[in-house]
Amino acid sequence: MQIGIAGLPGAGKTTVFNALARAQVQVGTFTSAQSEPNRAVLKVPDTRVDVLSEMFKPKSVKPAEVQFVDVAGLAKGAGLESAAAIMGHLRTVDALLLVVGAYEGSATADSIRSDLSSIEAEFILSDLDIVEKRVDRLDPRCAWRAVLTSNAR
Repeated sequence: MQIGIAGLPGAGKTTVFNALARAQVQVGTFTSAQSEPNRAVLKVPDTRVDVLSEMFKPKSVKPAEVQFVDVAGLAKGAGLESAAAIMGHLRTVDALLLVVGAYEGSATADSIRSDLSSIEAEFILSDLDIVEKRVDRLDPRCAWRAVLTSNAR
């Protein structure tokens, strides 16, 4: 299973990654969305597997693994290319872990809601981009595309 860690820059994504993965990656190292994400693979201990392997003596035993993927922050207004690069890393994961910076004294309920709304908007825009590309491949003369572009003017 792959879990993508996403959020705004400075929210604490890499700190969460370090805690989960028992890693020591330097925080604040992502200078651009083009950077490769931090990755860590952890084996999931399960005593039931040990018991079953003792009973049935298989040739090999492979414990379950969880891979954490720590991507660069989704910066507000960073542009389509930056968001597309980040979303490209997150499209392949099985689950998302959203990190919102709510540090003592600096966060209010409104700022947390605003951050969550920004993250949600980035995901929606990314999904819309994917849908538009797929519709264009199916029928480039799609009627709803003309309606959207005429309303945007």
